[in-house]
Amino acid sequence: MVYQASTILFEGPRKQNALFRIGRLLAFGFLLLMLSGCSHIDDNLLNQEIGDFSHSTVALAAVIQNDFGLAEKINSLAFVNNLELQLEAGGNPDTTLKPLFSGKDIAARQALLAALTGYAETMAVVASGKAVKENLPDISSLVSNLKSLKSEQFNLSHSLTVQESDDLVNDMSLFEELFILPARDARLVPIVEKGEAALKKAAMLLYLDIGAPEDQASQCNYSAPSNSTELSLSGLKLCRGGLRAIAATAIHFDVTTWKDRLQFERAQKNSMLATKRESVQRLVGIQRVGNDLDQLYADSQAALTVMLAAHGEIAATLNSAINSSLSKSFVLSKNALFLQKVGALVQSSNKVTQEVEALASPAAAAPSSQSLSDSFLTTGDDDVSK
Repeated sequence: MVYQASTILFEGPRKQNALFRIGRLLAFGFLLLMLSGCSHIDDNLLNQEIGDFSHSTVALAAVIQNDFGLAEKINSLAFVNNLELQLEAGGNPDTTLKPLFSGKDIAARQALLAALTGYAETMAVVASGKAVKENLPDISSLVSNLKSLKSEQFNLSHSLTVQESDDLVNDMSLFEELFILPARDARLVPIVEKGEAALKKAAMLLYLDIGAPEDQASQCNYSAPSNSTELSLSGLKLCRGGLRAIAATAIHFDVTTWKDRLQFERAQKNSMLATKRESVQRLVGIQRVGNDLDQLYADSQAALTVMLAAHGEIAATLNSAINSSLSKSFVLSKNALFLQKVGALVQSSNKVTQEVEALASPAAAAPSSQSLSDSFLTTGDDDVSK
């Protein structure tokens, strides 16, 4: 399932613990150098690596889910601010709030994120030697939800053709094959081998769905760029669209509203200086939030790229173990980077969430009770089924 936001912040002893675990991972990388002539891997340390990957992936999925929630909050904020201005100016505005995403569109993204976390949790459960069915009872619902996905539920048309979009969404069936492996194949190596393709397709779908705030290719003026779902994420050229463009539009709308309000207040003879000062602060505040929000989205996309690299190193580690060849001087460096990247991303997500809530309620700028959890950094030794 997709982990909802919780109330644990990335700070204090937990941050120190996170740094300790990153140091431990890097130290294990040097240990593997010393073991290059051996024919086995320390199972406990490998399981810890896989557990860290799993927790990081779950946290990344929670951040991405919050990314879309933040866009909706900005949209609601912009709507309320504009509605209040128009009513004060004597207008007769439309009072119906239109959400950015329909319920079905949100459900589709939740299904995709649930598949992503389900796969990561499956890896951790199998690596720990536990039975998947007993520890991950929601697998059947994951498979059912994936079957109902449609390309039009995602923002892909800005950078893919209709056929490419359909093919990419249909490729989510790779998770179905993964989750229903027969018991004899429910081992780590087959799961990771099959999961490589599924994970890449899911990451690409999310990467494209988050999109870009401006065109990255000249042909965007008349058609979708020449992308392929076989490319690496860094090889994609996006046209303006997706979550980043949608959120940028909502931010621009609110900025325009506050500029209009300043003009309106300037024309009012009885307008107080304190009122104008507050409007200026709100105008500057929404622009700052817009910059931070888009950076958060870009960092989410970057984390998807690092996630694929970390998973690739886990696959390489397992293959090396099978072939009794452990030339792995950097086996855990990408996984440590992923752990660090997601930790920083959680912090950024919490920061932007608080900024948005402060704009919605300036008098209540206290830390949000809905801050994302960094528990993935502190529960690596816990039972993954909890």
